[in-house]
Amino acid sequence: MAKVSNAFNRANWHYSIVWIAALVCGAWLLTENVALSKIGFINVEGWPVSPANTACWAMAAAEAGVMILATAPEYWDDIYRALVDFGGDAPDRVPRFVRFIMIGLVAAIVLGIVAVVYWFDFRSTHMGLYGTAPVTAKTGAFTLFFNVGSEVLAFIAGQVRRLGKLARRRALQEAVEVDPQVAYGEHMLTEMKDLSKERAAADSARLWDMFYRQNPHVPKAGHGGRA
Repeated sequence: MAKVSNAFNRANWHYSIVWIAALVCGAWLLTENVALSKIGFINVEGWPVSPANTACWAMAAAEAGVMILATAPEYWDDIYRALVDFGGDAPDRVPRFVRFIMIGLVAAIVLGIVAVVYWFDFRSTHMGLYGTAPVTAKTGAFTLFFNVGSEVLAFIAGQVRRLGKLARRRALQEAVEVDPQVAYGEHMLTEMKDLSKERAAADSARLWDMFYRQNPHVPKAGHGGRA
């Protein structure tokens, strides 16, 4: 089995910087979106300030919830199982077409809420940006940037933070595997150096002893601590 490459892994601090920056920018974009929607309702349609504030922040909260639900597959699995099991202990008593009708009804309600919330946001933000000007491809794209940008950035921030945790785990696993080996190698290197010095001193003393035995007329001198 091929080993996973670490060529594109980044340090944990890099992931932290990116997800924090994405979260901060998402929060800034959310406040700008709410501000533009309030401008559209108050200045263009003449809403009072208090209802405009309430409606715009409720819209932002609803969009955040929709994004969370849309990116949670287990939530849709739960709904599907609940509808398929409709009927409790005797699901066979509920005809299949009734179950499909229930599934369609729930899906229609959810999609209807999403459509109303995002149309509300799109229309109000477009009025805040362009007043009563008609919607074009360019103005619509800029408006959608404010509408969905904060939710997209929040989703990206969460995923990058998760990747950062995985990178931290990989770094710890690598440290557990490598650092003990490095410490072992460093200690063994020190021990082997000391052993080599002791062997060299012993060999040197042996050679000098042999030299003096073979040359008794030569006066002994200190060599490596020998007198």
